[in-house]
Amino acid sequence: MNKSVTKSLESWFLSRLSGNNAQPHSLDPLEQLTVVIISYCRQPFILRQIVYWMRSPAKVVILDGSPNPLNETVRQALTELPSTTYIHNPVGVVERISQLKDAVTTPYVVMLGDDEFHLMSGLRKALLKLQENSEFSGCIGQSVRFYLSADKSQILYGTGYSHFKFESSASQFGDRLAHALKNYNSATCYSVLKVDAWRESWASLQKTSCKDVCEAQQAIATYAVGKFSTVDEIYWLRSDENVSVQDHNDFKDLSFPEWWRRPRYANERERLINALSELGYKYGCMSVADADAAVRVGFELFNESYMRSNHRASLLSAARLKGILVVFLQAVLPEKIYAYLKSVGGAYQAKNPLEKADLGSRAALSGKSNELFKYDPETNVELAEIETLICEFYEYI
Repeated sequence: MNKSVTKSLESWFLSRLSGNNAQPHSLDPLEQLTVVIISYCRQPFILRQIVYWMRSPAKVVILDGSPNPLNETVRQALTELPSTTYIHNPVGVVERISQLKDAVTTPYVVMLGDDEFHLMSGLRKALLKLQENSEFSGCIGQSVRFYLSADKSQILYGTGYSHFKFESSASQFGDRLAHALKNYNSATCYSVLKVDAWRESWASLQKTSCKDVCEAQQAIATYAVGKFSTVDEIYWLRSDENVSVQDHNDFKDLSFPEWWRRPRYANERERLINALSELGYKYGCMSVADADAAVRVGFELFNESYMRSNHRASLLSAARLKGILVVFLQAVLPEKIYAYLKSVGGAYQAKNPLEKADLGSRAALSGKSNELFKYDPETNVELAEIETLICEFYEYI
């Protein structure tokens, strides 16, 4: 379902841009970072991202795959933000990212979803750690989810990924891979990556018959390029605002275990394994044969971890099916009937939208410090500013 920009939201956005008095940042690590934001049919959230990042020295590239671009008024306004690049290209996400492979000029890159946030203080900590450790390919901080009340006036937080104190720093590629994928934790996907690691992983994704293969490929490529670490600070706010959408791709609704085992996908598997083995050879000072063995073990471990996490697989499938159903109903039902069903479904979902917010309010997060993440005054200030931005955004959407 395409979420369009309302006139009121456009006016809010333009007023925020007109009040932008960003000053040059001297020696800020964010100057060395490009933030690549992927979006599809959620253009209001693109505007929210621009407002969030416009005072940052980081470069921002927005890859919008929606059927139509942002309107001309908004696009013209973006010319006032030289560090923000908006690219409309209605193709699949793999194709959009690959087109940036040689265009990124900063030493570091991080990926981000259109409705989520990276805390700038957490990014700075990750960047500094990478600057101090030449053998590391990537670094990520801690994550929490945020949930909105039905009236969009209250924000609470829930547990994120288990990345606290995680590190995979063995000298050998195969050892790093085995350690990381034995209990896979999605650490590499939204981590800050050195640009070479980003080009070899995200920007070199191969399209296969199974969407989840991209995640495995990205992880294996990152560990092939170098070691990986984390910082303790909160760095990533994960959103519960939108359902998964079909990003105009032709991926089958195929689970990773099926793709990994079925003979009909053997050619895809071998092509991908060969490409990743070449990375192990290129960066790991090992033979192609040894790299091939390490990659096969890595895929097997990813498969085992995937099968253990039955809830994860079922949630992915449910989200995709829900997204497909929403698009189908919008296409076939009269507008008034669709609007009624949407309102009924929204009311049903909104009965207890905060039930998964097991960490509570921002004030309660400090009690989890040194247990799930490090929580300091700078983090608290940033979260308060993001909460204000989110609530203000929903006044105009």
